[in-house]
Amino acid sequence: MMKKSHVLVLDTPAIIKGYLQPTFNYTTQLVINEINRIADFDPSYLMALVEVLEFDKDSFNQVKKVAIDSGDFWVLSYTDLSVLALANQLKQQGFFTSVASDDYALLNVANFLGLNALMVTNKKPDFRLIKWRWYCPVCGYKKTLGLKVCPECGSPLKRSPCKL
Repeated sequence: MMKKSHVLVLDTPAIIKGYLQPTFNYTTQLVINEINRIADFDPSYLMALVEVLEFDKDSFNQVKKVAIDSGDFWVLSYTDLSVLALANQLKQQGFFTSVASDDYALLNVANFLGLNALMVTNKKPDFRLIKWRWYCPVCGYKKTLGLKVCPECGSPLKRSPCKL
């Protein structure tokens, strides 16, 4: 049986910072779209090393569920979710998969999915899984699944870590 390769799935900051391995670098079209909106960055010299792949709906739905369960879903963009869905899909195909980003929420969900999370900035490099609890700081309301505003008093909801 042939050993599967190590693959790297890149979020926008990872590509901008040139955080690439010699081969097997992947990203999504949504990441490329974000990069193209940055006026002072020309990714053409890096893009020869990065292949754009599509993610499948099943993988996206699995990522969405894990992100909701961890409490990170509400702070992730669709682009972030696409990166995680592609990484999850490649992992399910048997590849050793890493995700490179500077986004703590994205990397937290990557850890919950069993992916290797790589921080691409000088931020604190160690990670621990965090499950978030959303609450209202004004009235104490806690049943907040999918809400950004408290249904009791109308205040913006906040999040805090809770024990796993």
